[in-house]
Amino acid sequence: MDITQTIVNASLGNTSAQVALGKMYVKGQGVNQDYQAAMDWFSKAAEKSDPIAQNEIGNLFRFGNGVPQDCLVAMEWYDKAARQDDPRAQYNIAQLYDYGLGVSLDYGKAMHWYCKAAEKGYAPAQSSIGCLYANGQEVVRDYAIAKEWYLKAAAQHYAEAEFRIGTMYREGNGHQPDESTALYWFNRVIEHRDTNGWSPYTKGYIHLFGVGVPKDSGKAFGWFLESARQGNIFAQGDVGILYFEGDGIPKDYSKAMDWFIKGASQGIRDAQYAIGLMYYQGLVVSQDQTVAFDWFLKAAQQNHAPAQRDVGMMYLHGLGVTQDDTKAMAWLSKSAEQGFADAQHEVGHMYSVGKGVAKDV
Repeated sequence: MDITQTIVNASLGNTSAQVALGKMYVKGQGVNQDYQAAMDWFSKAAEKSDPIAQNEIGNLFRFGNGVPQDCLVAMEWYDKAARQDDPRAQYNIAQLYDYGLGVSLDYGKAMHWYCKAAEKGYAPAQSSIGCLYANGQEVVRDYAIAKEWYLKAAAQHYAEAEFRIGTMYREGNGHQPDESTALYWFNRVIEHRDTNGWSPYTKGYIHLFGVGVPKDSGKAFGWFLESARQGNIFAQGDVGILYFEGDGIPKDYSKAMDWFIKGASQGIRDAQYAIGLMYYQGLVVSQDQTVAFDWFLKAAQQNHAPAQRDVGMMYLHGLGVTQDDTKAMAWLSKSAEQGFADAQHEVGHMYSVGKGVAKDV
């Protein structure tokens, strides 16, 4: 795109050019990255009720780019665009409910808004519906239905959906593990070189697990870091995990926490859980079981099995929260239902002694 002509057209009041110029400032394409300039140009287009501009302003507030992060304000801007039946806005509203950003986590409302966008063929929404089915969030876990939704999005070359299909084949979700088919899907992602960091993220993934290449945590870290710097929120959490574990790189709890905060601010449950661990163990931060419980709970509400186990155990022993055997059993059961062995053992013990539940040996 000719930057000079775009600037001229935007200055003359062309809405499409104003939006395009705003996006160029966000990405630093042809101009120095400047979120304030992006906001200025998006605002000009948004004043004319342009839904794309309204979405972009929402994104600036959601991710805290050039403005303090404020997901409630982001929701207001997404709502303006959604009232014009814009699928991007409908998807973005669903995301806020899906990850509990600025609103209470609500998978029912997330599904509602994803479906509105998916009905219009919006690939990100189709992929996200697949994730809800794969994770059993609001719906009964069903890998077959999840795959159907992923395939709808993959047919539009949506990278995240292709990656999710690849992981289903690698992990054997819904069928026998099939590494060659998994690698086929991963290679599709890598070939896209999309702008959302999924290509380098997938390269990191296959090196971390040795899918079609030798395992190499160092190379995985490099690719995850590149993806994270491109804004991939899942990569941000994984960079933190590798720093935390010292896997392929020197262990660095301070850097781990920095990356966990980035991921957790966007609702990534692994990052939320990791922050909880750091507060529980007093790593980099002062030990604080109450704060640890709050972070574990955020992850547990997103069906994170280890977090559900830890929330249950903290209720059981009154750590950072008022002791409550009934709530302990409820959370431990959620974790156990996902096959988490530690939780299954604890649930069995509680039944044997009648703690939090009627005694049943």
